[in-house]
Amino acid sequence: MISAGIDVSAKQLETVINRNGTSISTPITFENDAKGHQAILKVLQKRKVQRVCVEATGVYHLDLCVLLDGTGIELMVLNPKAAKQYADVMMKRSKTDGIDATLLAGYAQHMPFSPWKKPNPHRSPIP
Repeated sequence: MISAGIDVSAKQLETVINRNGTSISTPITFENDAKGHQAILKVLQKRKVQRVCVEATGVYHLDLCVLLDGTGIELMVLNPKAAKQYADVMMKRSKTDGIDATLLAGYAQHMPFSPWKKPNPHRSPIP
């Protein structure tokens, strides 16, 4: 399986692609804007990525996830606490965007898959 991990920040998306548990790319950085989202989608499709794991980061991951939804790429949005616990289990104490993206790609391959569901635009917010 080919998976990708995407570490999200307000301004950038750090991406690592894995094949069967081995990184096949160095971290690739994209801007966290519409142009960057299109660029990352193009790379994911070119590399035939089947599954993407993104750590939930406030609202900064949402636009990218909405774009990826419906592309045929399986998408999982991971709770930051689960990502930290996975890093602890993998004994990764260093914290960089590239390391986080690599861990997320590994999580996508080794842990049970929980698909992300796009929010319903017609649902009113809770008062």
